[in-house]
Amino acid sequence: MESLQKRHLSFQEIADMQDKLNAKADKKNPDWRVARSYQDFVLAAVLEFAELIESAPWKWWKKASETDWWNLKIEAIDMLHFMASAALLKGISEKDGSYELGYKSSESSMPIFDEEQAFINRDYAVELLARVVSSSHDVEVIDEAMKCVGLEADEISAIYIAKYTLNEIRWAGGYDEGTYKKMKANGVEDNVFLKAIVDKFKIDETLKLGDLSRLVRETMAELA
Repeated sequence: MESLQKRHLSFQEIADMQDKLNAKADKKNPDWRVARSYQDFVLAAVLEFAELIESAPWKWWKKASETDWWNLKIEAIDMLHFMASAALLKGISEKDGSYELGYKSSESSMPIFDEEQAFINRDYAVELLARVVSSSHDVEVIDEAMKCVGLEADEISAIYIAKYTLNEIRWAGGYDEGTYKKMKANGVEDNVFLKAIVDKFKIDETLKLGDLSRLVRETMAELA
């Protein structure tokens, strides 16, 4: 796949890959555009956003929990899977297709948190949630969902491909039938093992997205 010979994907390239992934997700309904509705993907994106919120302190009535920084990013990328699917159903313009999601270089911040990054900024979270519900297909809303946890452009591409590859492995292993086991060594979920691979990709600029995908497959094979 030509896009895997790069380090960074445009929104259209992500959407094109998502189109292929969706056809694999439901073996009984490979024509996913007929089987699934726009609302299906909006609901899925909203629920992933809820999981993102749960990865950090937001409950003011109890002691703050530890923030799961990696899972914040994983849940944002899961949102990307579903929001890109919604965009495919609505249609993607040439301008939106060339859009590059995420912060550039060192511009990143995390607006989902308050200034001291102690708790979720609940006002902001509710405002963003409303935009996700009303405009999940809008590339600017998708971009905001990625930026809310500080994701940079190259990091979005890397985590997307890592999770895309893991999803392929899950489905090949019977995820849709309930036979795939997400928990691996020492009771750690498979998602967690992606972080070291993505970190390696970010450091080694000779690696392409295809190399990252290969590393995910090798790692999951070792953990099987």
